[in-house]
Amino acid sequence: LPGIWKAPCHPFLGCEADEAWIGIDLNDQPRAVNCIRIFQPTHEGWPDSGYPHFSPKLTLEGWTGFQWQAIAHFSDVGHGNWSDTRPKHGMAWRLSNFDRIPLSWEVYEMAFFEEETCGNVARFSGAPGVDPRGVGGTSIDSNPALRFSEQEQACRLTRGSCSSLAFDQELVTAWVSDCSPCLQREAWIGLLFRQKPYNVRCFRLFQSADLLHRSEAIELGMWDGEKWVVE
Repeated sequence: LPGIWKAPCHPFLGCEADEAWIGIDLNDQPRAVNCIRIFQPTHEGWPDSGYPHFSPKLTLEGWTGFQWQAIAHFSDVGHGNWSDTRPKHGMAWRLSNFDRIPLSWEVYEMAFFEEETCGNVARFSGAPGVDPRGVGGTSIDSNPALRFSEQEQACRLTRGSCSSLAFDQELVTAWVSDCSPCLQREAWIGLLFRQKPYNVRCFRLFQSADLLHRSEAIELGMWDGEKWVVE
């Protein structure tokens, strides 16, 4: 690689936690960062002891205008090659339109479950360890990323390009796809799980009753670490 950044930490004691940081100033074009790539060098003599020049754990932070705020934490970050924070096998699931939709797709509410009863057993019998609202995660979708301020505004609407509107337990709010019309699999919405993978075996969906804004066939997809696959 042509260049390298080196943190100005102690030459022998190294960097304390949260001491070193590097980033980018987007000026008047703020963005919501969901994935990072990093190349950290391996110290001489690896895997024998030595002074490592890499960190296996990273924190992604965003500037709020007043202070840095933690967005996500990543572990098992590699070194000696390019590493990225794309989700690993089973750490992202989605629902996509299997049928063509004449206009935009409108989803009012949805949830993923590991149990085949979609949480119904837990809801009526009080079974421990199962949340009747489904597994929790970070909402993701197929819509183009908006500027940070625009994304915040979209999430305050009752209908808009904000995937969290389909996971807020409110049937008066809805996520709306950017495509209109939507070809097969062009519109999708789902969850990203940063801590551990899930094995989704059931989902609940509340979409628009309007035939112009709904898909009669839905496809459940899982991210296998490289691409979306049908489950």
